[in-house]
Amino acid sequence: MAKGADGQSTNIPIAVPQYWTPVLRNAKKTEKPFIVNEVATEEVVDLKQLEADMQVNFKINSDKEKVLWTEMKVIKIVKGESKLKYKTDHRTEEFCFERRRAPGRPPSKKLSPANKKPPKIPAAKAKDLMDLCQNNIIPKVHHSFYKSLN
Repeated sequence: MAKGADGQSTNIPIAVPQYWTPVLRNAKKTEKPFIVNEVATEEVVDLKQLEADMQVNFKINSDKEKVLWTEMKVIKIVKGESKLKYKTDHRTEEFCFERRRAPGRPPSKKLSPANKKPPKIPAAKAKDLMDLCQNNIIPKVHHSFYKSLN
């Protein structure tokens, strides 16, 4: 059973992934509910391949030092320059992170999907789910979904 945002049981059986959408949307206790966007497997793109295709080095700066993106405090982009300036401390001077391509709009790239087909689940888990279907613990209307996971 799912719990509501206020911690109260809403008595909603979660049998398939589509039932998680309203639970996740209403999981926030204050302010506006979360925005939940459902995506298909084909819509998830491979960003590592995009980085390689762009031929931009995001890991080493112009001084051949490792770029620690999580430690950046200030990021500055100057129009017309093909470099990104950043600071890791508010008291230090600016460092430049050189780009390897010319300034301007990059050529459009075809985004490749991260997975060609939906990811499979382990055989032991699939067997357990099939046992739940056979024992009618999972409603019959959802059996086709669980059979498609194999």
